[in-house]
Amino acid sequence: MVGSSGSSSGPHLHFEVRSGSTTSTRVDPFAGACNGLNANSWWAAQKPYAEPAIVKASANTTDIVLPGCPNTETSNETSSFAIPFQGPGLPAGRAKFYIFLRNETAGLTATMSILNPDGSAFNSWTYSSTANNTTSWRGWTKPLPTMAGAYTFKATYNGISCSKTFDITTSVGAETGLLPENETILAAPNPTSGTFALKTLDGRAAAGAVEIWNWLGEKIFQSDAALQVPVLDLSRQPGGVYFVRILTGSGRQLVRVLKF
Repeated sequence: MVGSSGSSSGPHLHFEVRSGSTTSTRVDPFAGACNGLNANSWWAAQKPYAEPAIVKASANTTDIVLPGCPNTETSNETSSFAIPFQGPGLPAGRAKFYIFLRNETAGLTATMSILNPDGSAFNSWTYSSTANNTTSWRGWTKPLPTMAGAYTFKATYNGISCSKTFDITTSVGAETGLLPENETILAAPNPTSGTFALKTLDGRAAAGAVEIWNWLGEKIFQSDAALQVPVLDLSRQPGGVYFVRILTGSGRQLVRVLKF
């Protein structure tokens, strides 16, 4: 008989072998608790009934959307993040990282890492399964790297690994603080030992609204739109990468990546 039931996408066929006309004559080569016909396997090399494994790792701009059948899922998967990044419904500077599992087994642990371009770990964490699931997925909100380059999200489960490579791009090179030729405001010195100035290329102090954000997406400074802020001070902040957002009088928004 051919039909469709459960979570199937359409009519399909279940196949089994019988030596007679009744279910008691079924032929099952897989030896196990559910097989009352033969005590020993008929396979030359029988695989385990459950094969826990990771089948996919992904980097996403926000949560995946998994509607019920027959609707199509929205993965929100990406291979590139532009810094500063703001994903829908996520804290600034953070993205979603997912793993998809087959035969998830209680007691097994998955290890996840975001790897820098040189292979060192930017971030790492673990997940321990607490229940058995035929299929499952797990997701985490994690900070993104802030330096431009090609990064890798790698996950390992039951000795099997999957990885996803993604790019980080920035609006300006963080190492030099140089601007594109068509823009006129820069933060200098960059890197800074604590204080820095916002100036035009001809050396004039820049005026306008200024915001400073850390890599966790926390705003640590904001000035009034009419306030002239030639010198800013990060000396009380921990060292790291910061984003300086400038709203000029003409309405342009510029973002500078600053190292402290």
